[in-house]
Amino acid sequence: MADNLAGLVEPLYAHPEQLNFFTSWLATLAFALQIYFDFSGYSEMAVGLARMFGVTLPRNFLYPYISRSVKEFWQRWHITLSRWLRDYLYISLGGSHCSFPRNMGNLMITMLLGGLWHGAGWNFVFWGFLHGSYLVGHRLLLHVYTWAGVTAGSVTDRTLSWLGWPLTFILVCFTWVFFRANTFPDAWHISATMLGLTQPSGTIHVIRLSEQMIIAAALLVALLEPHIVAWFQRQGPLNWWRVASPVRGFAYAALVLALVVFGGDTQKFIYFDF
Repeated sequence: MADNLAGLVEPLYAHPEQLNFFTSWLATLAFALQIYFDFSGYSEMAVGLARMFGVTLPRNFLYPYISRSVKEFWQRWHITLSRWLRDYLYISLGGSHCSFPRNMGNLMITMLLGGLWHGAGWNFVFWGFLHGSYLVGHRLLLHVYTWAGVTAGSVTDRTLSWLGWPLTFILVCFTWVFFRANTFPDAWHISATMLGLTQPSGTIHVIRLSEQMIIAAALLVALLEPHIVAWFQRQGPLNWWRVASPVRGFAYAALVLALVVFGGDTQKFIYFDF
């Protein structure tokens, strides 16, 4: 999936002036899925290979795109880096055991340094700044909930939680622009286009229906996989074996067919750059 999406993302981000509101969002969605399947995929390979040698590595991804807040996203995305940033930067700065303003500053400093960890460029610094701003906003929102008397499990709390998923997904996708764009001005141009502030200056790049279907399929897998796995886990040992065996066989056959027919051109892992 990552390799197929890479062939779609590259020409779109190479010519930001050819993107309109729809294609800029679709290009960014494609990259959000590409980096997830690419990074999660090779992390799973590393975990599996290590287990073959008797070494148990920690899980690095836990379905991040079903998160209902940016805080939860960082508990599911690149978990090993998130824990390192928490233990060696955030807590060392004072964590949450300090005044509220200083706590907000600790969050922002941690994410700015997390952005710099990926590369010494303004793209990555601003990417970290956006995530830091989201985390600060989330912390402020929790205080507003407390002030407004919103209790856990209430109708208001459940409604806000459900609304949190699409909002979190949109916010995270928006930050990927600064992670993927070739230059900082390109990132500004694409993000402005996504906000409807600029218009394409050249021929609009048309995303074919087949390419849109690839994006849709990848999105369905990313969002439905955790729910399917959870459903199987609720079946119990006997029902699991009876139900899973034919489904698993069909899934393996479908995956082999997909790899043969839709394998895509081999691409290097994105995070090998870091």
